[in-house]
Amino acid sequence: MIDARTRRLPNRLVALLTAVGALFFTSAAIVEQNLPALWRALAGLAISFGVYLVISLAARGGLGAGDVKLAAPVGLYLGWLGWEALAAGIVLAFVIGGVAGLALAARKRRIRGLTVPFGPFMLAAVVVTAGLVASSTNEISI
Repeated sequence: MIDARTRRLPNRLVALLTAVGALFFTSAAIVEQNLPALWRALAGLAISFGVYLVISLAARGGLGAGDVKLAAPVGLYLGWLGWEALAAGIVLAFVIGGVAGLALAARKRRIRGLTVPFGPFMLAAVVVTAGLVASSTNEISI
């Protein structure tokens, strides 16, 4: 909501999302004795952050620094769910954002100069991906 209204993602909120996820996943990995899932989640954080950073640098302002920072917790959460979820979630964010951007451009009848906050699409992709993972396993796990 904040990103949609202000076109900014608060650093404190993104940091809190990352810290809480890291705490919960570390605790779950210890309790479940599943350290590989924790390492995968941390790798997901790094991979997602790296992908968004490269895209941001290549797009020259097409993706904001807040989106790059939000990619860290997005990758953490998706990485916990698995490699397929990580890849699907990253791609799905761009698909959802692209469709929404095209719909907005059609409504406004222009593309040049149109800005669309990307954070909501990133979070929507996490929710959709997590739902698909949960429905495919018929269970919800931490």
